[in-house]
Amino acid sequence: MVESHEHIYFLVHKAHERFKVGAAKHPLQRWAQIQPHEQTDFRESLVFDVAPDVSHRWVERTLHRSIVDARLDMPGSVEGYTEWFDYQALDSVRRFAAEHGDLLGIGDGYTLAKPSRPQHVPGAGRRARARSGWDSMIPDDAVAWNDEVASFVERWADRLLASDSLIGTVIGDQTLCLLFCRERITIDETRMHPHNSLISVLDLASGGGLRERIWIGGSARDDGTLIRLSLPHSFPLMGRLDRSTRVRATPGIDRVWAALSRLIASAPPLAVGP
Repeated sequence: MVESHEHIYFLVHKAHERFKVGAAKHPLQRWAQIQPHEQTDFRESLVFDVAPDVSHRWVERTLHRSIVDARLDMPGSVEGYTEWFDYQALDSVRRFAAEHGDLLGIGDGYTLAKPSRPQHVPGAGRRARARSGWDSMIPDDAVAWNDEVASFVERWADRLLASDSLIGTVIGDQTLCLLFCRERITIDETRMHPHNSLISVLDLASGGGLRERIWIGGSARDDGTLIRLSLPHSFPLMGRLDRSTRVRATPGIDRVWAALSRLIASAPPLAVGP
């Protein structure tokens, strides 16, 4: 990496829900300002060297335009909130960069190693501190995180409804199973999250502190004819509190509930077991 030159980067969040297309002279330092390194997928995040006689801002805007339909409506509290895109568009912008690299004046994308120890980044503040374990999974702004999760679930449910692939629901002893036509949708598109379909919202205490995490789980499988997405009956209200109390304590969970309920209500119940 040429330290004196500007670089274009694709910064992938480890949850594989979103990624950022940006420019920086020192990508690692910039990434630490955007999110803790523990939240970055260093295996998928890429850096591109930009030719000295090329405007890195022009390259950045051109890449943005190539996937403009995948731009996410992020809260203003998120660093670089206008430059985040749906993770599903990552392959598309990678191909665009590879096919038009000569025109754009960029080299091949390459990965950077995760720093082995915390680095001080001027101006990064709390978001630059290295965190590990469960603590690294808790965002600094829990309300903004809940808003992001709710928006993601709403987009996910809307995409499934628009595909016209959901053909029915089956209620089992422990789960509710959604059945999709595999000719109209892929198994990856039915998953809320690439890693076992898990996402979460944060339950806040009355004083604004974190009380607990609420996990929303779903297991998708392809049986050769149908794609089956299984959800626990208790989604997304796992825990000891009833729904009205949970909604008041957890900003955004009412939107998650509405999106999933809308999806389930769109298909008729079937008599066969999952």
